[in-house]
Amino acid sequence: MRTFLFISVLLLIDGFASGQSNFVRGLVIDNKGDSIYGNIDYRNWKNNPNTIRFINAAGETQIFDASSIRGFYVPRTKETYTSYTVELDLLPGDQGEAINSSFIDSPSVKKRVFLLQLIKHPALSLYLFATQEKDHFYYSRANGDPVELVHHYVYDEANKKLIENSKYKEQLSSLLAPCPALVARSGTIKFRENDIQHILLKYLQCTSPWFRS
Repeated sequence: MRTFLFISVLLLIDGFASGQSNFVRGLVIDNKGDSIYGNIDYRNWKNNPNTIRFINAAGETQIFDASSIRGFYVPRTKETYTSYTVELDLLPGDQGEAINSSFIDSPSVKKRVFLLQLIKHPALSLYLFATQEKDHFYYSRANGDPVELVHHYVYDEANKKLIENSKYKEQLSSLLAPCPALVARSGTIKFRENDIQHILLKYLQCTSPWFRS
C-alpha cells in the first residue's frame, strides 16, 4: 500500500513538473514586421506549437497563434518558426492508419500555422510542420509560398489494395533538375527529415558553390 502511494505521489510530482513553464530568451516578429524581445515559454516541441506564451520587456504575458505574429525565434536552440497559410495534406502517412482509418471529410485543409525552418536560403527554403498524425514538409523557391511535398497512403476498399502516393519524388526531381546527379537519387529518397534536408543541401551546394550548410 505504501509503495503504491509512493509511486502515485511521484507520478503526480512528475506531471506537475512537466507542466511548469520554461521561459527562455527569444523574440517574436509582429505582423508589422517589428522585432519584440522577451521570453518564450519553450516546450521542446515534438509537434509544431499552435500557440506560444511570451513575456515582453514590460513583464506582460501574451499568447500568440500563427495569425497573431509573423513568427518567432529561440536563440538557445536556434529554432525559427515562421507563420504561413498552407495546404495541409490530411491523408494518412502510415500504412496501418490508412487501412484502419475511417472516411475523411476532406483530403486537405488550408490553415495558418507555424512552420519550423530547416533550411533558409535565398533560392530555396525547407520547412517542417510536425503533427501527432504525420510530418509535413514544405519547400519554397525564393520568396514564393511554401508548397507541401506530398506523400500519403490510401486504402482502396473495393479492390482491397493499399495505394502509396509518392508525388514528393516527382516534386524533388523537378526541384533538382539543374543537378542531374541528384535527380537520379531523388527516386530513392525516403520521406524523412534527414533524407530530404540532406539532398536539398546538396542541391544548394551544387547550384551555389559558395554555399556552406
